[in-house]
Amino acid sequence: MRKCFLVFLFCFFLNSLFFGEAEVSQKKEIAVFPVYSSYNIPDAAYRYFDDRLIGMLSKMKRFQVIGYQYRLDYNSAEQFIKKIQDLKKEAALKNPKYMDADLGVAVIPAADMQKLANSFFIFIPSITGYSSTEYMVEVQEKRNNKIVIKLVKEYKVQANVSVKIVTAEGNLLNTYEDSKASTSRANAIEAYQNAVNGAIGGLEFFLRSMDEFKIKTRVLEIGQRGVALEQGGNLGIRPGYEFFIQQETTVMGRFQEKMNTGLLRIRETGEQYSYAEILTGFPQVGDQLVEAPMLGGRFNILAGISPMKLDSANIKILYSSPGIAFVSTESFSQSTYAFTAGLNMEGELGYAGLFDLNVGLLVNNPLAFYFELGGGYELYFGSLSAVMGADLSFVGTVKYLGKYYNDSLITIKSTEFDDDIDIYMMGGTLGVKPKLALNYQFNQHFKLRLVGGYGFYFLPFYYLSFSSGSGDDKKSATVDLNDPSVSFQVDGKKAAGLSLDFSGPFAGVELVFRF
Repeated sequence: MRKCFLVFLFCFFLNSLFFGEAEVSQKKEIAVFPVYSSYNIPDAAYRYFDDRLIGMLSKMKRFQVIGYQYRLDYNSAEQFIKKIQDLKKEAALKNPKYMDADLGVAVIPAADMQKLANSFFIFIPSITGYSSTEYMVEVQEKRNNKIVIKLVKEYKVQANVSVKIVTAEGNLLNTYEDSKASTSRANAIEAYQNAVNGAIGGLEFFLRSMDEFKIKTRVLEIGQRGVALEQGGNLGIRPGYEFFIQQETTVMGRFQEKMNTGLLRIRETGEQYSYAEILTGFPQVGDQLVEAPMLGGRFNILAGISPMKLDSANIKILYSSPGIAFVSTESFSQSTYAFTAGLNMEGELGYAGLFDLNVGLLVNNPLAFYFELGGGYELYFGSLSAVMGADLSFVGTVKYLGKYYNDSLITIKSTEFDDDIDIYMMGGTLGVKPKLALNYQFNQHFKLRLVGGYGFYFLPFYYLSFSSGSGDDKKSATVDLNDPSVSFQVDGKKAAGLSLDFSGPFAGVELVFRF
């Protein structure tokens, strides 16, 4: 029994010696200066920036704002910092953790006391640029079925903000800076508030990306519910946050090097713990975890095939009405499928939700384009994951049919043309596209995806567009392809309408870049 105990102690000693004990973050104490600016702006503007900043820092939960009651009483930075240091010393002397049981007083070495007194960060916010202008703009309103133009005043404000982050010893760690402009037709204060909101919108991610403020934690256990982590909602950890598995090794016998050996994604959080899924790597109990901030966006490049059914290569489009007879013989690319190229923007919602916006082309004759909006849910299985989702889709085409040389006055759908007329065929169709995607994640920033599904398209609407002139002299008219004045011939035979359909199975490959 004693031998086993000694072996246990020896193993524990080796583990501590070579791997150390994982660091677990606690709330960082910060002291925030009142907002400073050399610009002459209303007091309400200062207070708004101050309230938004404090509110953002509090919402993040990884910070504890200290000395807040002294912010407006100390105009000198030295006095302000000294007051915070004195308060921290007083708190340390009352802490039972440092109390000597025999003497009945706190016993803290001077070096440790100084370290405790300086264990906070200072945030110095300022408005480094400000401009406000007002001008009149024209606004159209509909009154009694008439368009009325009136002039209204519009306010534009440009706000440049800065937040310097300094240690208690006076060392500058980092500076956040941004500038935004905003307009309002209510008042200048509203424009200013919108500009400030935009300017400090990136501060949260900026702070999460600083090594001093990244959350560090450890693996508590690995079970059926996933990987359990110490810390949760108490430090602002949310579903969708990611953590690197980090190991420290010795290089050349003297240099310490930290390596990321895996990646976890938070699935659910409690107040003081979290559960995560393994994306890459093989975590072990006690492993060091370090926050790996992401904005939650994805930029995807797609190549694939999509249905584009054209039954014939030779289609003759005829339009005939009083004063005009137009014939266009088109050599389309007879096809069942077309090559597809697209760009997709995805946003991550919490642990597994996704929304996406897709645009792209179906490379064929006629050329078609698509616009899609949808969402999905991602199921994680380590480096592999599956996305089930659906998109609302619009596929449109534009085809130039030629010019009608006009030498008289022609009326098309109540529009009179006395010049040459350009004629286009255009339109589109709406659809729904259920889809399934399989992903393989190589690292935090890159995935490879295979995607497929089936598109159901309905409500096609196509028409001929007639136009002449430009600017204020431009005239235009449209005629639906179902109009009796429009007819089709396919391979010399009369056809019921335009034979163009996008329904059917589709597939593709995507390169997914996460940021």
